[in-house]
Amino acid sequence: MVAEERDKCDQRLHRAKLKVETMATELSMSAMLRSVQEKAINNKLMEREIVILRGKLQGTQEESERLKSQIRALQRTRKAMRARPLSMLLKRGKCLPETELKLDIPLQKNASF
Repeated sequence: MVAEERDKCDQRLHRAKLKVETMATELSMSAMLRSVQEKAINNKLMEREIVILRGKLQGTQEESERLKSQIRALQRTRKAMRARPLSMLLKRGKCLPETELKLDIPLQKNASF
Protein backbone atom coordinates (compact mmCIF):
# COMPACT_ATOMS: atom_id res chain seq x y z
CA MET A 1 0.00 0.00 0.00
CA VAL A 2 2.79 2.41 0.92
CA ALA A 3 4.75 1.43 -2.22
CA GLU A 4 1.75 2.22 -4.43
CA GLU A 5 1.36 5.66 -2.83
CA ARG A 6 5.09 6.29 -3.25
CA ASP A 7 4.89 5.32 -6.96
CA LYS A 8 1.90 7.63 -7.48
CA CYS A 9 3.73 10.45 -5.76
CA ASP A 10 6.86 9.82 -7.87
CA GLN A 11 4.79 9.89 -11.06
CA ARG A 12 3.12 13.19 -10.05
CA LEU A 13 6.51 14.64 -9.18
CA HIS A 14 7.93 13.53 -12.55
CA ARG A 15 4.99 15.06 -14.46
CA ALA A 16 5.33 18.30 -12.50
CA LYS A 17 9.06 18.40 -13.22
CA LEU A 18 8.48 17.94 -16.97
CA LYS A 19 5.83 20.64 -16.92
CA VAL A 20 8.17 23.10 -15.17
CA GLU A 21 11.00 22.26 -17.62
CA THR A 22 8.68 22.76 -20.59
CA MET A 23 7.42 26.09 -19.27
CA ALA A 24 10.96 27.27 -18.54
CA THR A 25 12.08 26.28 -22.05
CA GLU A 26 9.14 28.06 -23.66
CA LEU A 27 9.72 31.15 -21.54
CA SER A 28 13.42 31.31 -22.37
CA MET A 29 12.73 30.66 -26.06
CA SER A 30 10.16 33.47 -26.20
CA ALA A 31 12.64 35.86 -24.58
CA MET A 32 15.32 35.08 -27.16
CA LEU A 33 15.81 36.90 -30.38
CA ARG A 34 14.62 35.11 -33.49
CA SER A 35 18.18 34.54 -34.76
CA VAL A 36 19.23 33.07 -31.42
CA GLN A 37 16.21 30.77 -31.46
CA GLU A 38 17.15 29.55 -34.92
CA LYS A 39 20.71 28.91 -33.80
CA ALA A 40 19.51 26.99 -30.74
CA ILE A 41 17.24 24.85 -32.90
CA ASN A 42 20.03 24.27 -35.44
CA ASN A 43 22.40 23.29 -32.62
CA LYS A 44 19.90 20.69 -31.36
CA LEU A 45 19.49 19.31 -34.87
CA MET A 46 23.25 19.12 -35.33
CA GLU A 47 23.63 17.30 -32.00
CA ARG A 48 21.13 14.67 -33.17
CA GLU A 49 22.86 14.34 -36.53
CA ILE A 50 26.22 13.89 -34.80
CA VAL A 51 24.80 11.06 -32.69
CA ILE A 52 23.37 9.38 -35.79
CA LEU A 53 26.61 9.82 -37.76
CA ARG A 54 28.70 8.45 -34.90
CA GLY A 55 26.57 5.32 -34.98
CA LYS A 56 27.02 5.03 -38.73
CA LEU A 57 30.76 5.65 -38.38
CA GLN A 58 31.06 2.86 -35.83
CA GLY A 59 29.14 0.52 -38.13
CA THR A 60 31.36 1.49 -41.05
CA GLN A 61 34.51 0.90 -39.02
CA GLU A 62 33.27 -2.54 -37.97
CA GLU A 63 32.46 -3.37 -41.59
CA SER A 64 35.90 -2.13 -42.65
CA GLU A 65 37.63 -4.36 -40.09
CA ARG A 66 35.55 -7.34 -41.24
CA LEU A 67 36.48 -6.70 -44.87
CA LYS A 68 40.17 -6.27 -43.99
CA SER A 69 40.18 -9.63 -42.24
CA GLN A 70 38.54 -11.23 -45.30
CA ILE A 71 41.20 -9.67 -47.54
CA ARG A 72 43.98 -11.02 -45.31
CA ALA A 73 42.41 -14.49 -45.42
CA LEU A 74 42.18 -14.35 -49.22
CA GLN A 75 45.79 -13.20 -49.48
CA ARG A 76 46.93 -16.11 -47.30
CA THR A 77 44.95 -18.51 -49.48
CA ARG A 78 46.47 -17.05 -52.64
CA LYS A 79 50.00 -17.32 -51.23
CA ALA A 80 49.35 -20.92 -50.22
CA MET A 81 48.12 -21.75 -53.72
CA ARG A 82 51.17 -20.11 -55.28
CA ALA A 83 53.53 -22.00 -52.98
CA ARG A 84 52.01 -25.37 -53.88
CA PRO A 85 53.29 -25.54 -57.50
CA LEU A 86 56.71 -24.27 -56.43
CA SER A 87 57.02 -26.99 -53.83
CA MET A 88 56.10 -29.58 -56.48
CA LEU A 89 58.81 -28.27 -58.79
CA LEU A 90 61.38 -28.26 -56.03
CA LYS A 91 60.65 -31.92 -55.23
CA ARG A 92 61.46 -32.98 -58.79
CA GLY A 93 64.92 -31.52 -58.73
CA LYS A 94 66.75 -29.46 -61.29
CA CYS A 95 66.94 -30.31 -64.92
CA LEU A 96 70.60 -30.58 -65.91
CA PRO A 97 71.93 -30.33 -69.50
CA GLU A 98 72.78 -34.02 -69.62
CA THR A 99 69.31 -35.06 -68.44
CA GLU A 100 67.32 -36.80 -71.14
CA LEU A 101 63.81 -35.65 -71.67
CA LYS A 102 61.09 -37.70 -73.21
CA LEU A 103 58.38 -35.67 -74.87
CA ASP A 104 55.14 -37.55 -75.16
CA ILE A 105 53.08 -35.35 -77.47
CA PRO A 106 50.08 -37.13 -79.03
CA LEU A 107 49.78 -36.68 -82.77
CA GLN A 108 46.48 -36.08 -84.45
CA LYS A 109 45.70 -38.66 -87.07
CA ASN A 110 43.78 -37.44 -90.06
CA ALA A 111 40.93 -39.69 -91.08
CA SER A 112 41.25 -40.57 -94.72
CA PHE A 113 38.23 -41.14 -96.82
